[in-house]
Amino acid sequence: VEAGLFGSTKALLMVPPEPKALALLIAGGQGNLQLKGSDGMVAMGPLQWNFLVRSRAHFHKRDIAVLLVDSPNGRPMTYMDRTSATSHFQSLIEKAIARSPVLKDLPVWGVATSAGSISLAAWVNAAPERLSGAVFTAPITRGVAPGAWGPANPQGIASKPLRFSKPVLVVVAANDACSETPPGDAEMLLSRFEASTRKQAVMIQNAGNPAGNPAGNPAGDPCQAQSPHGFWDVEDETVGRIVDFMLAQ
Repeated sequence: VEAGLFGSTKALLMVPPEPKALALLIAGGQGNLQLKGSDGMVAMGPLQWNFLVRSRAHFHKRDIAVLLVDSPNGRPMTYMDRTSATSHFQSLIEKAIARSPVLKDLPVWGVATSAGSISLAAWVNAAPERLSGAVFTAPITRGVAPGAWGPANPQGIASKPLRFSKPVLVVVAANDACSETPPGDAEMLLSRFEASTRKQAVMIQNAGNPAGNPAGNPAGDPCQAQSPHGFWDVEDETVGRIVDFMLAQ
């Protein structure tokens, strides 16, 4: 599917036979998936190892329709860009429903990871009406990254009020060593959602090292996706916890 706001924004749509919800997945990094292709043949660029990108099939097999969103025009986004480039989400959702009408009356969840949490935080504040809930995985809660956004947001997305009354899930890896996403900040972030009707923090153990694997961080960089920060080697468990929360009554 493709929307025209903020340039040409593409998204990969995956719909199981009997979907129970639609999850709009917002990748981390600079958000530029650089999606190319058509039905059945899809290629993507620098973020193919991102947690939500590589875990999309785990949602699909649990009967969750997936809308994996690229950046506008497939270009890299700064953190500041992410705070304003969210209007296309609504358009992409409507395009997806037009493409697959079975999605029409399903709950819609925003699910973000790492820097994608900045986009999701902006979305829940600016236009929460279409959302049924929000899931933040490895969220940015420290403004240590270079650029204008970090110094203005010393507690990351928790630096400003988060006016969202619907369910919120925060998922962190216990051994995430990225300086921007300390797992101990999960409860602090949840506390910013004062109006949320249902909220929970989940801590995933042994990411990147589920069986004592010494190569549990192939990326080396603790802030890259192939590390505990990206829920490496615990994708199925992590997505399972997310979907359980999404579908709970």
